[in-house]
Amino acid sequence: MSSTSQNFPRTFYKLSGAWDAKTGTRTFKDSIWSITSSAKNDPISMIPAMMTDKLGKMPDMMAAFEQVGLMERRNDQVWIYDMRQSDVLPKSTSDLERLYSFALSAIRVWFNRTDADYLTKHSHISTCFIVWYFTKPNFFFKDKVMKQTTRNGIQRIWTPFFIAKQTKVVSQTPTPRADSKRSVITTTDAMLPKQQVEQEKIRTSIAKIFKDAGGKLFAWDDPLNVHRNISGAIANNDRIFSIKQTKKLQNLYNEYTKITSKIDETMRKRAKADFVNTRIMNRTQSPGGEPALSPTSSGAAEETVESGVGDKPVEAVSPCLQNLEEEVVDSWEDL
Repeated sequence: MSSTSQNFPRTFYKLSGAWDAKTGTRTFKDSIWSITSSAKNDPISMIPAMMTDKLGKMPDMMAAFEQVGLMERRNDQVWIYDMRQSDVLPKSTSDLERLYSFALSAIRVWFNRTDADYLTKHSHISTCFIVWYFTKPNFFFKDKVMKQTTRNGIQRIWTPFFIAKQTKVVSQTPTPRADSKRSVITTTDAMLPKQQVEQEKIRTSIAKIFKDAGGKLFAWDDPLNVHRNISGAIANNDRIFSIKQTKKLQNLYNEYTKITSKIDETMRKRAKADFVNTRIMNRTQSPGGEPALSPTSSGAAEETVESGVGDKPVEAVSPCLQNLEEEVVDSWEDL
């Protein structure tokens, strides 16, 4: 296996600049590069020609990725490596190694031996092109979600195929309970008011950007409608938002989805606790109709009160406009 490039960021930006200029506003369905005899001596043109020809003909991209492995599927998206906060490049050396492992495995699976040998020989360019192909906005479309505007008519909405960060699944082990019939579930939702205030601030900031740019405001009660409107604004196909506004929208929407997910989870736990506690109280009614002593009453002082099963305090929320830039590794080597 070829070693990773020690100067991957500089290599990627140099190559992506040339590919961006060549592509313009065309998409993966257009014929941009051609496999010619002269191109074989220029891997910067030959590799895009080989890969776009192969990838553009795949009927099911998700199935092709699952055939390679070395990735995780999340609905209609895949995770291969954690990205830096500032761009789509690998966050750490281990993430870079995961990217190269996937790219070289994909080459062996998707291409015949002759083509695979050529692509592996120029592994740095091949890896850069895979990242560019699937992360360049409005180039590769993983679905057929459309929107219609008066100015531009019907257009496809681009959403990322690569997930920027691995989703961590936290297993929760139920806490043993001494007396399940008399134990009351509690929830830790002290952060809920603060989260709701933070959520409303983000909504206000997003609405202000739409208003300043002359965009159409939308309701917040439909998550799918919110996603479509903000994704369309970030894509900026209507050309009504500035670059600064689209970047700010992206950061705000990322924070909005995080805090909304936390609020939804807290509300779900609260509803579950209320339901279970109601059943517990109904079961503890005495035969004569008198309610049993609650765990907090003086007559039940000797009984222990258990905390919630698997509940955890909701994490504090970072400021919505915080955008910490990560350092770029300085010890990279040239292509």
